[in-house]
Amino acid sequence: MAAPFLAGAMTAHLLTEDKKPNIIHNTYVPLSEEQADLYMTTQEYVNQLDTNCKSIFLYIDRNSYYQPRPLVHRSTGERRKITIEQAYVLIEDEKTTRQKSDKTSLMTRGIGGLEKSPRINSIIFLT
Repeated sequence: MAAPFLAGAMTAHLLTEDKKPNIIHNTYVPLSEEQADLYMTTQEYVNQLDTNCKSIFLYIDRNSYYQPRPLVHRSTGERRKITIEQAYVLIEDEKTTRQKSDKTSLMTRGIGGLEKSPRINSIIFLT
């Protein structure tokens, strides 16, 4: 079971004694490492991470198919078209990077401190 933590006068658990999810009302309370790991396995987090990372490198065309976005070099403005396979490799790399960053955010700022929208402008052109 996840260890309880004290947030002001409120004690919150990610799971109850029956291993059922518990609602945390104050989402800006820092989580312990165990609780952060537990939250990162939830379907809500996995879906959000997948959606955010895909939206950086892929877009949906008018036929509802994923297409890779062209990458733009920040300083030169050069555009490079990538293949769908290259996009999926970049997505997986971004997911691992984002998970490390998100775990730190969960342990310092809580669930409410996670970034909700993708950082499209933070991706640098790969050579």
